[in-house]
Amino acid sequence: MLSVEFDVLLLDIEGTITPMDFVYNTLFPFARCHIREFVEQNHDEHSVHEDIVDLKTQYQIDISSGLTPPTWQDEPCDPAAIEVYVHWLMDHDRKVASLKALQGKIWKSGYENGTLRGCVFEDILPAFQELQERKKAIYLFSSGSVLAQQLLITHSECGDLSQYISGYFDISMGLKREPLSYKTIARTIGVTPSNVLFISDTIIELDAAHTIGMQVLLARRHGNVEQGESSYLCIESFYPLEPLMS
Repeated sequence: MLSVEFDVLLLDIEGTITPMDFVYNTLFPFARCHIREFVEQNHDEHSVHEDIVDLKTQYQIDISSGLTPPTWQDEPCDPAAIEVYVHWLMDHDRKVASLKALQGKIWKSGYENGTLRGCVFEDILPAFQELQERKKAIYLFSSGSVLAQQLLITHSECGDLSQYISGYFDISMGLKREPLSYKTIARTIGVTPSNVLFISDTIIELDAAHTIGMQVLLARRHGNVEQGESSYLCIESFYPLEPLMS
């Protein structure tokens, strides 16, 4: 039986509360398919324009770093070039804030017109309900933008789950593999790291959180990438958390 105690539950999303298949087979293809159309229709909007400018800056950084992204000429708002570069970033699994921001805005249109519905594991709603009853605060930390997280939670197949979430964190806090990111999150929440339980499907993220004193559990969900041997306690669903909430 699990024996950890916590006041705050910090959760990864992909592979922890949301199946990997939903992210890779639904969300990412949707963003890839609609990026050019979205830029063509929305490039004059202030926030979208800022994302494009930041994306162009990232492109220039990539070039100066010796990487070889597809050619993007001087025109900053070239929907075709943006599409190709975004596809390149996604193919290389780059954690780039401007990319994540654009993806979130594209997904927003899909959620709002009913094309997309947030997929979560079946144990998530009862776990969130029990955690709320036990006054355990729940926060999310994902490489996806805060907007993308809020959309998934608000438009989930189980209904609007936002009432259970106390806050959202993205890579503006730092990368998920860096201990400082978790220290910043704990300070932002106003809690001692040892009172936080972080659950993720990625060992290197758990290492980073554990380094600054957080308690951690490894999520071994169906469809997750095999992480190999680990000394961390593992859970395959949230049901083993129930004894910890009494």
